[in-house]
Amino acid sequence: MDDELELVNSARKGEDEAFAELVRRYLPRVHGFLARLVGDPGHAEDLSQEVFLAAYRSLGRLRDPAGFRPWLFRIAINRGRDWIRARSRERAVQSALAAEPAGPGPPDPADCAAAGETSRRLALLVASLPDRYRSVILLKAVGGLSYREIAGALKIRPRSVETRLYRARSLLRQQWRAEEGEEP
Repeated sequence: MDDELELVNSARKGEDEAFAELVRRYLPRVHGFLARLVGDPGHAEDLSQEVFLAAYRSLGRLRDPAGFRPWLFRIAINRGRDWIRARSRERAVQSALAAEPAGPGPPDPADCAAAGETSRRLALLVASLPDRYRSVILLKAVGGLSYREIAGALKIRPRSVETRLYRARSLLRQQWRAEEGEEP
């Protein structure tokens, strides 16, 4: 973490190589988060570039260099929400059907049948969650942020993060069971 703080401080002083290293470190997470948030990996790629451009331009206004990661994901949340607002909610959910998470290589065909269907179902269920729950669960699962970092990114209390995660997971379980024809 000290290494990251040094990179952020160097980038704030105008050292482009330091900022490039921050991009290398966080681009996969930001892209993965946005791909699931907006339901479209292609648009997430464009949005990811916008996020890092906005971060580069605003780096001098970052109050706490140690809070770089939640600040960066706050920018990603805002860009993603703006994109979703610009399109109808129905289009965003439909595009989630086609979204496949980017991986290190081509998937194994033997694993794709069951895992692919499960992933698509889960992506649709997450996409159908209210924004306040969807953002929290994606920041935790895809972004890898801690409760404290999520709280910083969303500007809520850490206790609220815990509550929203619990409610999001409960809603997902209920929806999953309803689709399976089980009683909640």
